[in-house]
Order: sequence, then C-alpha cells, then structure tokens
Amino acid sequence: MTALGLTLLIATSLLWAALDAARKGLAAEMDAAPLAAALTGLQLPLFALFALFEAGGLSVSLPYLLVGPLSSLFNVVALVMFIRSVALAPLSLTIPLLSLTPVLTTLASVPLLGELPRPSQGLGIGLVVLGALALG
Repeated sequence: MTALGLTLLIATSLLWAALDAARKGLAAEMDAAPLAAALTGLQLPLFALFALFEAGGLSVSLPYLLVGPLSSLFNVVALVMFIRSVALAPLSLTIPLLSLTPVLTTLASVPLLGELPRPSQGLGIGLVVLGALALG
C-alpha cells in the first residue's frame, strides 16, 4: 500500500468516526428530518468531486437516473429512522443492530445478484445475528 493510500485510509476512517459521533450527538439536539437532510446534503459535493475525479466527468447513465434518486430517498428515510432511534433508545440497544447491515446486504444480494454466501459466510451471518440478539 502506498503512503497516499494509507493516509487516505486513515483520514477517511477518522472522518467517518467523527461524522458518526456527531450524528449520534446531534440526534438528541435536532429533529431527525432536518438533520438527515443536512447530513445527506453535505455528502453531495464530496460525491460530485469523487465522480469528477474517478469517472473523468459527471456523466450519468439513464438506468442510474431512474434508480439513483430512489436509492437516495431510501437512504434519507433510513437515516431519519436511525437518527430517531438513537434519540429515543439507549445506544446499548441500537448500536448492536447496526451489525445486521452487512447481513441484510448479503441476503439482498441473493435475489438481486444471484450471489449465494459460502458456508463459512453463512456461519458468520448466523453468529452476527445471534450476537446482535444476545446484546439486544
């Protein structure tokens, strides 16, 4: 790994942790909808910069124009619900449920992409679910 790659890895990890801490801290101070809108809106310039440098331009395909806004809407709705849950429930109950995100992503890949988890991955999924249930 190059020095630039390592630097970017560390920087993005620290920035994500700071954003996550700020999001959880602000959940008690602000209503969920405006906070979700602000957090989503702040990501747009970064996404545009990434698209500009990574893809060589901001051209967007027609399929993405159909699916992208719907995906963004689902993300905002999920963020509102997450912020609301953090404001209402103790973190010790809500944070373990975040471990289910990769589980749900893996399970969604079965009908969407036809990808089946290997037996070791299935075992990992089972352990994550059992751990989340035990903590909750």
